[in-house]
Amino acid sequence: MTKGDPFPVKFKAVLGIIGAQFGPMGPGFLDDLHRHAPALAREIDTLKENNIPIVFNLLLSEGIAEGIVRPDTDIRLVTAYWIQIIKGIHDPAVLAQTRLTPRDAFDKSIELLFRGLLTDKGRDASPWP
Repeated sequence: MTKGDPFPVKFKAVLGIIGAQFGPMGPGFLDDLHRHAPALAREIDTLKENNIPIVFNLLLSEGIAEGIVRPDTDIRLVTAYWIQIIKGIHDPAVLAQTRLTPRDAFDKSIELLFRGLLTDKGRDASPWP
């Protein structure tokens, strides 16, 4: 991925990096983390709260500029919304209820969020079928 790459290439690369972090985690790991190391679980949430706005602001701004993300997108709202989604779907109780792995929950959530944000042009270039 380089600075001049179009939005879909950057988006796929960022999702690949983030998704790879969830790959080794199972629902049991997150449950153990919340039960036995709550301070570490809070620290991970803080990292999400700090890093997601940086990544989303950049990616969504570029997507809008390229006509792939709807121009009326409120980036601050989407960012705040995504932070709550990612924290919620990785809650051990939610994972147990949905029977999803953290990676699957992430993938399904990102697909649901961005399918609604993308223009027709963006849907044509998106990583989802």
